[in-house]
Amino acid sequence: MIITPYTRLNSKKAVMQHFQDNKDFIILDIFNGYGKYINRTDMLENKIKYVEVRYGKNQEKVIGLPLGK
Repeated sequence: MIITPYTRLNSKKAVMQHFQDNKDFIILDIFNGYGKYINRTDMLENKIKYVEVRYGKNQEKVIGLPLGK
């Protein structure tokens, strides 16, 4: 699970654009580097195949992003 660190994104389209622009996200998983920053390139280098991104006013919405093949 990850969130955006600098801004609150309010739409699925905005999350996808943030991801495609290789911008940073914050890891929320306590077993995988809680609080560290990660971007799309880092995820691909670490062979991460799927992430869930929380977004919206209070991080109440979730989108799943498949990365691997």
